[in-house]
Amino acid sequence: MIEKDHNSQVLRFIPLFSLLSALEALANAIYLMSLPADPKNALIFGYSLPRLVIILGLLVLLIISLGLAFFSRRRPDRVSFFAGKLAQNRRLFHSVLIFAGIIFIIGWVAVFTPDIYYGQYSSYFTRIRPGLIWLTLLAVQTAIFLLLWERERQGLQNVDLYRQDRKTVLLSGILLVCFLGIWVFIALSRVGLTPDLFWGKTGVPLLNLQILSALLIGLLFLALLHKYQSQSPIKTRQFLSGWKIDLLICLVLWLAATFFWIREPLSHNHFAPGPYPPNNAVYPYSDAAVYDLTAQFAIIGQGFSGFRGHIDKPLYSAFLVFLHVVMGQSYQRVIALQVVFLAILPAMLYLIGRQLFNRSAGVIVGGLAIFKGINSIAGMLVIWDVSNPKMMMSEYPLAVALVLFTLLMVVWLKDPERRYRYLMAAGGVIGLATLVRNNSWIMVGAAWLVILIVYWRRWKKWLRASLLFTIVLVISILPWMWQSAQAKHNPFYFLTPLRGVVLNNRYLPYLPTPATSLPSPTKTPLPAGEMATPVVASQPSGPSAPGRVRSTATFFQSLKSFTFPIADNFLHDLVTSVLTLPSSFQNENLWNLVRQEQPSSFWNTIWDGRMNPTQGFLVFLDMILLAIGIASCWRRWNLAGLMPLITYLAYSLGTAVARTSGGRYIVPLDWVVYFYYGFGLLQVVLWGAAFFGRQIVADPVNCSTEKGAQPDQPRVGLFNWRSFAVLAGFFAIGTLVPLSQYLFPRVYPILSKPAIVQMLADKGAIAKTSYSLVELQQFAAGKNNIVAYGRGLYPRYLDFKNDDKANEVGSGLSRSKNYLVFDLVGPGGLFPSALQMSTAPAYFPNASEVAVIGCKSGSFVYPFAVVILAPQLTVYSQNSALPDICPSK
Repeated sequence: MIEKDHNSQVLRFIPLFSLLSALEALANAIYLMSLPADPKNALIFGYSLPRLVIILGLLVLLIISLGLAFFSRRRPDRVSFFAGKLAQNRRLFHSVLIFAGIIFIIGWVAVFTPDIYYGQYSSYFTRIRPGLIWLTLLAVQTAIFLLLWERERQGLQNVDLYRQDRKTVLLSGILLVCFLGIWVFIALSRVGLTPDLFWGKTGVPLLNLQILSALLIGLLFLALLHKYQSQSPIKTRQFLSGWKIDLLICLVLWLAATFFWIREPLSHNHFAPGPYPPNNAVYPYSDAAVYDLTAQFAIIGQGFSGFRGHIDKPLYSAFLVFLHVVMGQSYQRVIALQVVFLAILPAMLYLIGRQLFNRSAGVIVGGLAIFKGINSIAGMLVIWDVSNPKMMMSEYPLAVALVLFTLLMVVWLKDPERRYRYLMAAGGVIGLATLVRNNSWIMVGAAWLVILIVYWRRWKKWLRASLLFTIVLVISILPWMWQSAQAKHNPFYFLTPLRGVVLNNRYLPYLPTPATSLPSPTKTPLPAGEMATPVVASQPSGPSAPGRVRSTATFFQSLKSFTFPIADNFLHDLVTSVLTLPSSFQNENLWNLVRQEQPSSFWNTIWDGRMNPTQGFLVFLDMILLAIGIASCWRRWNLAGLMPLITYLAYSLGTAVARTSGGRYIVPLDWVVYFYYGFGLLQVVLWGAAFFGRQIVADPVNCSTEKGAQPDQPRVGLFNWRSFAVLAGFFAIGTLVPLSQYLFPRVYPILSKPAIVQMLADKGAIAKTSYSLVELQQFAAGKNNIVAYGRGLYPRYLDFKNDDKANEVGSGLSRSKNYLVFDLVGPGGLFPSALQMSTAPAYFPNASEVAVIGCKSGSFVYPFAVVILAPQLTVYSQNSALPDICPSK
């Protein structure tokens, strides 16, 4: 063995190894001496004592390294002798290797963490950083040297390693070329960078340390799994090979996500602003308030249609009904229960990872999902245009639905002849998803396409599978179609937003006419809810072209007005989701990473696509890992391995058709990016382990799994109790959506305005106002005058002068006055109310019984009196006289 080590090619590089360490020590010493001196603590040559000690230490390391280089060059036999001793002691060899790896990780984290995070010790850290850099470089050099030496001792050949996974490498290269081509196209054409109507920012990023933590946890799990799989009793091995270990991992991921997401503080944001007086609580706002108000009308027994004619997200509003029934009206408790349900997402991602790669990959992806959720909650104030599990928004529930759909499709694709029930369930999931967001309809076409690819040239099987998928889909939405037919005389509930919101508001205003030219896309981003005004060009001067030419030009301009925004938003989804991967070597926190100055920050809405060299290099590395992750899944499971990518591309096309992209619109699909990224990281580690002689089986507990059904296992019949259970289950879930609005009795009976005034008089409230009963009765007789009662929701006192958060709500109110604003839901409908007050009220519980007497102007009712009837009678009244008739609306 010693003789073999003496002839080792790797050991002959020990002098070079020592010389390189010496040069690194010299470079770090020079760098430390070049830093500005501290005159106050100067000792010699303007340097303080701590700096002199570190410089001296680096110089000593320089001398030692040079001495080792000289000694190893002159006495190779002694080097071979000590190497042989180390090779014989395998425990010592592995200990040195592990210790070097730990030192490298700790050193990398310390070196790339900005000084600002060390607080009062930042100046000290600046001085010791050169020593840490040298130690980190020495650790990584030592680890690589030992691994190369071990590889040489085992006689591994590069050709053999390449042949083992040649197709994956080739597929990765092809995908990388495609990614680079798309990158170049976006850079040159600016498609995907030109702002359109609803142009969101880059999505929520994953931080370097979070990715490192998820990777280390996954690798530790893989190492433990290999150890106990090979060295444990039979019962333990059976446990590690069965479904129980998967259930345990899913339970751990679900509990971890629930704990960390609930624990993360809820920051002030657009969809949940606050807290505000008088209750110092947070309530939903904007789109979130729309979904919750729909649920609130159902809870008071008036059904979803009590709020508005068209219900946009019926399944999510029904879900909110359930949350309120269980947890009451506290936003914090309702959101906590919502988090419990949505925290299943990391567990489902684990199951997909386990199906397509191995359990370690599933653990990595599940860990990344947990970190992503934490960042999305913490990033509400930083990124602003975001949706997360602690908001009453539909994007995260839809993400759960799309992950479940992908999981079911993956399981079906791995054995399409025998697992048709998973395909049926996937159809039911997409049907329910359309009741959350209508963009999900695009997934029906994607599923049909996948079925066509599976049963290519077998049209009967394709037709049968497509029918099974579609039947369950229709069954799941049939109850809501019936409800829509009853309420709107149109069962096709999705046509209203498609025609009214997308076609009429986002395309038709931009279609050119023979006298107009095609308007350019909006160059500045517009807030959500605002429509861009079409730009009409002046008529061209000179003789008109023939009508046929003019019609042809108009046709192509109209075609461009449809296709260009779709392509622009589709590529913008790609850009804003990929850029959530690491783009900086520095271990920044979320705030500092997002708030970088232009042009470095990807999270500025007006980011124009420019990158500094570091960002460009890291984005290139991200694309390499994505390509490797996709290729690895494709190589293992063919079409099943591409199912997450198909989901991503299809849903992104659906959002692009609606001219929405980036920001919160990519929340339902951006999990696909870190899903394949995590696979790419693990695959690189496995390749590295194989290169250094550590061949790891892709899935040690499921290595016997084969693609497709076993030939000796007969296909199960299509129609049995399991198939009917799938149909019945999704029909029952779909029935709960319209049923949820009929479960509650009417809380507030329909009363005329004079009857409401008389009710207030009977409760003794009139005496506490500044108005008499006669005055209020005369006011109630006015046609346009507002006298309403019901449930008062979301009370907020807005002090525009002293509270910066007040400017985030109350659009349309005068900023020179202070208001108590709340939403009144009752028999008369919805009455957003704004009571002018100089100070915050002392008492106004959320969801209390409230009566309002006032006039409506714009979108608000401006009360003359607000009466809280229950739980405690309280009156807030103006001193101004009541008008005979309110101005017309």
